[in-house]
Amino acid sequence: MADLVASQVKRDSVGRIQAAAFVRSMMLPLQGVTLVVPNAAVAEIVRYQDLESFAATADWLLGALAWRERSVPVVSFEAFIGYPYAADVADARIAVFNTLNADAQLPFIGVVTAGLPHLLRVDETSLRPDDTSDVPAGVLRQVRVGEQVTLIPDIDALEAAVKQAS
Repeated sequence: MADLVASQVKRDSVGRIQAAAFVRSMMLPLQGVTLVVPNAAVAEIVRYQDLESFAATADWLLGALAWRERSVPVVSFEAFIGYPYAADVADARIAVFNTLNADAQLPFIGVVTAGLPHLLRVDETSLRPDDTSDVPAGVLRQVRVGEQVTLIPDIDALEAAVKQAS
């Protein structure tokens, strides 16, 4: 086993171990669009379940998920960025995102997906910028993974919007 692991380690010309040239990621299918995020951005993928309702000022804020003894706000990312969203929970899941600003009041945000994520390794050859259309607010970049157009979400913007709307 040690020989197999050692054979996977890349070394430079003087024998130093090189950093991995890929990022473990997942593609999250939504309705009409796909997000690509690093695995570390997602704490867990859970089955869709009825959400607790709460007063919110935005239609894209769908309710709250009872998860690990916490109440996690759940959003429709499609509606957040201005795309159409229809509640279809047949194959839906909720991707529980880690927020980025270490705010104890909002450590997680749930995003409804249209199915299971696809795991992949993203490297400089598999991820290319795609500037064929303008990206909406809430999206950092539109990219191609292989031949599929995907969006990199702006988690900071989503976090700020959830704080403001809830």
